[in-house]
Amino acid sequence: FDSNELDSVFVGLSSVDPEHVGKGVIQKVYGRCQQDIIDWEKREGTRLLLWATTFNRATYINATRLFPELEPDEHKDYTEYPRLALEIAKAIRHLHYPRCESLSDNPFVLKGVAKGVSPEHAAKFNLFKKLDVNPEKGDRVLMILQRPQHLKTG
Repeated sequence: FDSNELDSVFVGLSSVDPEHVGKGVIQKVYGRCQQDIIDWEKREGTRLLLWATTFNRATYINATRLFPELEPDEHKDYTEYPRLALEIAKAIRHLHYPRCESLSDNPFVLKGVAKGVSPEHAAKFNLFKKLDVNPEKGDRVLMILQRPQHLKTG
């Protein structure tokens, strides 16, 4: 990865009107997104990298259901992350959030990049504690996603 370019897409994570919660709307949207990824990868002959940011536990959990290879993995220590995931996170953070580089050594941590959320909306989540992410202060977690290997392009 050091000098190679990767095609990547920022995935703007979604929310749904309360009357549609629990009806599978988001899963349908991301199911279509996965099909678009498969079509793109088949056409281009390479894997597509997706990335997103979050302060929300539910968003993180749902993302892991759709993209089980998501990094950072809440069950791993920072030192266990694959080198490639770390390099990709560093590159994205450097390009899109350069001032965060001096605020945290962990490339998956984006300090103060967004408007803070109220305490009742700030997720109490072990991963956020482990990474020292405080949503109330505008911190976000950078997530690296790839199409699950079991979804074939051919």
